[in-house]
Amino acid sequence: MAVRSPGNRLLVPHSPDHRVALGWFGPPEHGVTDMARRIAAAATDLGFAGPVVGELDAARVAELVGRLPAPVRLLHLHVSDWLIADATADPDRVIDGLAGAAAARGLALSVTLHDLPGPGDPPELGARRAATYRRLVDAAAGVAVCSEHERSLLHERVAPGRAVTVIPLPIDPLATHPAPPAGGGDGGEPTVAIFGFLYPGKGHRDVIEELAEFGPPVTVLAIGRPSARHPDLVDELAEAARARGLSFRCTGYVPEEQVLDRLRAPVIPVAPQTNISASGSINSWLTAGRRPLVRAGRYAAELGRRLPGSVQLYPPGALADAVRRAQAEPATTWLPAGLELGPTTPTVARRYLDWLTGLAGRAHRPAGGSGTGPGSVA
Repeated sequence: MAVRSPGNRLLVPHSPDHRVALGWFGPPEHGVTDMARRIAAAATDLGFAGPVVGELDAARVAELVGRLPAPVRLLHLHVSDWLIADATADPDRVIDGLAGAAAARGLALSVTLHDLPGPGDPPELGARRAATYRRLVDAAAGVAVCSEHERSLLHERVAPGRAVTVIPLPIDPLATHPAPPAGGGDGGEPTVAIFGFLYPGKGHRDVIEELAEFGPPVTVLAIGRPSARHPDLVDELAEAARARGLSFRCTGYVPEEQVLDRLRAPVIPVAPQTNISASGSINSWLTAGRRPLVRAGRYAAELGRRLPGSVQLYPPGALADAVRRAQAEPATTWLPAGLELGPTTPTVARRYLDWLTGLAGRAHRPAGGSGTGPGSVA
């Protein structure tokens, strides 16, 4: 109900949404940034009335704090240390700047963590990345991840015993999919496709190594562009492929409106990442109606249990056999009829709003409103 102030101004109480801000940062084509923006848009469609703020330069994410209106008590961000490093910035310095800006404002932070450090990281890099994520966790009033596997990684490598909410990555199935090809393959030269940014550990080199003795010449197709930190990777992979009798091609950046056609092309979809913790790339294949070959691991097994029939797992060293089967039966690289995918982006957005509204309700400012100390959760 609206009330009037002593000066006879009409005051409309803020809804709980006004205590929460949804933020994103980084280039829009990056998977983490794109997902954060899509979830925020879905939240707005659901009636979320709080501010949505964004910053294209990941190194300047702390500036989001100064753009928030006074009623906001909690800012939520999707964060990957690689996203910050791609901006040629020091992740620790950027995180400390964000935490300091929030503390000066008396604002609580919550984060969804992506690309957590895992067993595939070299020891020194893994220790450095774990320390970076520990900084994030220490600065946050609430922490979410996108898989049970990521929660285990967080407890094993970053913050044992920390309370963590799991909200899966969204998958938005299309209303219709093209019919899978009938019959067997033609036995020609297969194209094996990997979707997403190119960077060491994504699995392109592993695919080249495993298919070196395949038989018929194979083209390894990277759908996407190299990350900013690895501009020479395309040439390195092309040379590695040539040395093994294979072809390697990279599409470069693919505009959003062309991605679906690329993923529905007559290719064998593969998700070979060795250090996968939750994968927007796999979800993109699923959205396109494809059933990718996925390197076996803890997250891949979790996804297979959650969405039975959605992926084909192969153990390390067995990709060539999996590609032969897919080449002989192309229909196996398409999702079976009737498979229900999810959760959808609106469902994920609703889960975030329920969680964040609860966090904001427990967040408090120091006396004085704008505060000089960090926001916290009582």
